[in-house]
Amino acid sequence: MEMEYGDDTYASLSFEKGRVKSIYLFTWAAFDTFGQFIRFLGGQPDEIRITVYASQHCDDVPYLVYYASRKVALFVRLGSWNGPNPSDWVDEITLNTEFDDETLRERYLQPLGLNNDHLSDRQPWLGFEQLREYLPERNLPTGPCRPPVAVS
Repeated sequence: MEMEYGDDTYASLSFEKGRVKSIYLFTWAAFDTFGQFIRFLGGQPDEIRITVYASQHCDDVPYLVYYASRKVALFVRLGSWNGPNPSDWVDEITLNTEFDDETLRERYLQPLGLNNDHLSDRQPWLGFEQLREYLPERNLPTGPCRPPVAVS
């Protein structure tokens, strides 16, 4: 069941045996910064899935983090180019959930033509600005944005 709250915000409820199993909240306007959620949730997350892909002019770094004890997942659509950062804006929150990356795969990667090969495996949270450690085998961004290439 989905409920829409204007053009840029909606909630979705997941049911199991006639009861609400989890609550998913999304907004294009962003909820708050990752650092503020860390303070609110009382510590850093347990796990992460992260990827890097080249958009038209920038290398985007979306990631999904999971708090196992609280069963909360946070999704950052446009993460910092050197890995998770406290100033990244959280776009989606899922409450009372397992570490399920359906949102990351279906709502974000598939529309971009990407697949699970672009995602890291579930892995322990290593801290901020650790992109090379999260994705050791990948070509990584060298800066936040590249200037547009002139088309002749």
